[in-house]
Amino acid sequence: MGGQQQNENGDKGPPTRGVPFTVSLAVCSSMVDNAQSLELATMMAGQVARCAGIFCADEVVVIDDSPSSEGGEKTVSSHAAFLARVLQYMETPQYLRRSLIAQHPHLKHVGLLPPLNAPHHPRSTEWTKYREGVVERVAASTSGADAEPDHSLVNVGLDRPAKVHRALSVGERVTVRMKDKGFPKAGDEAAAGDGGGGGEWYRGKVVDSREPRRRKGSFWGYSVRLARTLSEALEGGDREYDLKIGTSERGEVFDPTRPDCSLPEFSSLLVCFGAVEGLERAYAGDPKLKSREGGQGTRTIRAEEAILVSMALLSTKLPRFFSENAVNATVGGGGGNDAEE
Repeated sequence: MGGQQQNENGDKGPPTRGVPFTVSLAVCSSMVDNAQSLELATMMAGQVARCAGIFCADEVVVIDDSPSSEGGEKTVSSHAAFLARVLQYMETPQYLRRSLIAQHPHLKHVGLLPPLNAPHHPRSTEWTKYREGVVERVAASTSGADAEPDHSLVNVGLDRPAKVHRALSVGERVTVRMKDKGFPKAGDEAAAGDGGGGGEWYRGKVVDSREPRRRKGSFWGYSVRLARTLSEALEGGDREYDLKIGTSERGEVFDPTRPDCSLPEFSSLLVCFGAVEGLERAYAGDPKLKSREGGQGTRTIRAEEAILVSMALLSTKLPRFFSENAVNATVGGGGGNDAEE
């Protein structure tokens, strides 16, 4: 086979060195209930986003356990909407936020948050093999009334757009694999061709958003999902979690220094975190789950701190697939910067 294999797009490429499992975090929206101001609530949401980035989470599930979650089945509380909105803002690359993120009062203080500094947030001066983009224009290669659109121009945060040979929807977010090898060098402007080297665009191909993680072992952001109940968080979505972990001060002690303390094999991990009154509050308030007797214990650490501490312990038992060389999935050439942001 010559060491080649096909990926999900049918392309032949080098043997995959990506990550064969997914990690999801579920957080309760009531964690912002006791925030004294919108600024503090924004900082708490930002810390959750940073934790998701640090531990390479593929998904963040927001469980709507806030007391204000009333109304119809299709509505969520303002706390859940706020947390999901800030998480989505943090995950979106900076150069795409104006196109993809609508202005909202919940985002008034996001300027206070530290950047995610994830591999899919590259600078405009560094060249990466993959880039997130938004479709700006769809056009046809031929003129005439019967000409059908056959390509799109995608803003990928560089000095010119990327041209992909697919007619997409304007405003759609896509993942682009860059076909060019780097920024054009001096004198390349004359050899424009089809955007190669120094034309009006770079050459690219739209790929599955999971390809950078699967092929390169590169963290490539997380999706955000809203769940109205704990059971919906456990069973909903497009993933089948084969390992689910709930964290609580009344749970079993997880000591990674013990030889017998390990995680079973899994392909999709979900770790659930409670808030002010613990995960038990979401459990007791879920009509699909059996409520149990007993009082709620007192909290010992803040919810956003519990996520960091718990994931730090659990990550010591996760398989090591992320490598330093693959984290940013950058390629050199043409003055690009291979250093991680």
